[in-house]
Amino acid sequence: MYELRKKWSRAYTKGRYFLGMQSNQRSESLNSRLHKNLDRRMSLVDLLEHSDHCLSRIRKNEAELDATASLTVPFTELTADPLERSAALIYTPVMFKKVKHQIMQLSKWEVAEVTKNDAFVLYTVARKGSRHVTYDVRFVMAGPLLQSVNCRCLKMESEEIPCAHIFSVLKYLGLVSIPRCCVSTRWTMAGKSAFDSERNGNMHEWFERMDRYHELRNICSPYLFKASNSQETSQKVVDFLKGIIAEGGEDDGKNEAASLGPLPAYFSGSSQACPGNVRNPKIIKPKGAPSKTSNKRWKPFNEIWNEKNVLKK
Repeated sequence: MYELRKKWSRAYTKGRYFLGMQSNQRSESLNSRLHKNLDRRMSLVDLLEHSDHCLSRIRKNEAELDATASLTVPFTELTADPLERSAALIYTPVMFKKVKHQIMQLSKWEVAEVTKNDAFVLYTVARKGSRHVTYDVRFVMAGPLLQSVNCRCLKMESEEIPCAHIFSVLKYLGLVSIPRCCVSTRWTMAGKSAFDSERNGNMHEWFERMDRYHELRNICSPYLFKASNSQETSQKVVDFLKGIIAEGGEDDGKNEAASLGPLPAYFSGSSQACPGNVRNPKIIKPKGAPSKTSNKRWKPFNEIWNEKNVLKK
């Protein structure tokens, strides 16, 4: 059944919101970064330095990708489709490759039938050479404006990128740019609205900033909760805080904290000093597989089975 997974697994994952990820891909990717050059004989201090180095490297790579995405535009041919040139200006370079792959499938699909309704317009997209393979694309209109687009393949709902069937309808309508309802902010440069991109790999400056943020939040939380009892008091607090930021000249208009959302309650003690000295944990001999320095090896099942048969003979 596992070898035939391509025939039956799609029925259980179709339309699910996985964004193109498979299994626990995200956690495995992070674990592989941390496990690189990691030794179980490391002391606690060495482990913290190693994790700090890994995070610095991740932030450095992220800053390089952000710089590439914000300062460059993916290459497109002079004869490229207008929708492809529009996607190059909207999506990040990584997501542009995936969207471009869908646009390249335009030559395989065509609009076969159009059904108009008061609430929506239904386009039946058929595969060239195989007219029995069809997909229904529904365009919901709000007057002359396009409100939403849905396709029966559910690629937009699962990966948040338009499918080839939607692009074929856009091509049929003569559109040269991708509508706003077909673009997910997640895959654009505006997807990181909560925090600015860090252009360096120094984690210590970030930790100091977050320590100050935790201290201010812990002090202000009970007073802000009391001020929220009335609209008038809440507005006074908002005006007072905006006045402090304006006097300090640190308001850059980006509203960094707009997307932070609620933080866990266990962060309340993050700014408190450690009560005692942190020491290395006790060394415990593991009971699992032998270490790499051991000459022993695990025998495969077929080798053990052959040895048993030889002894029986």
